[in-house]
Amino acid sequence: MFAKTAVERWQRFLTLPEARTVAPVGAVLPGERGWALEPGVVWYWYDLLCPFSYVGQDLPGVLHQQGLRVIGLPLQLHPEIPPGGIPMGSQDAALREILEQEAPKCGLELRWPARLPYSRPALAALEWVREQEPSAFTTLQSALFRAHFVSGEDIEARSVIEAHAAAAGVYLPFLCEAMADGSADAAVTRAERSARAMGMRWTPSWLGD
Repeated sequence: MFAKTAVERWQRFLTLPEARTVAPVGAVLPGERGWALEPGVVWYWYDLLCPFSYVGQDLPGVLHQQGLRVIGLPLQLHPEIPPGGIPMGSQDAALREILEQEAPKCGLELRWPARLPYSRPALAALEWVREQEPSAFTTLQSALFRAHFVSGEDIEARSVIEAHAAAAGVYLPFLCEAMADGSADAAVTRAERSARAMGMRWTPSWLGD
């Protein structure tokens, strides 16, 4: 069930004449015309299948507590992974051990998934939420990270994405529409174009003054 506040907010919104118009373009992203690095603003790019993004997911909150504005953008780390995902291959044992040691220090469980998912649908949902329902972004991002790295859920599956979005208080009809008409995916393309413009190729990548 949707959080009551989310339902009430969207019910009020639906009474407005501009409710069904195209949402305004968000803030200018790094690398786009008119963008400039602002003091106190930190940008980072993440992917839900990236274990370093998962283990480091508390850093935005730490920076926020220090008075910084932190903006997370999606970057598909392995665009070559097709829909349906691929089996998890062999990993560097040393890096794996480091991550397994760091996760508990961050208060996180880590259970290596059997497959690497096609993360783009989940990234698209998150980017739409960041732009349209920003108060739900951190909750949904954390839930989808946990779904992949703890519960072993298929974060490509629309049912999994929608279930976690609903639990985070996101109003599903508008999210589903954005997923269906391609606008959510286009937002990921825009974020990835921003990453390339700034020379970012890996996740997590950080940019700040």
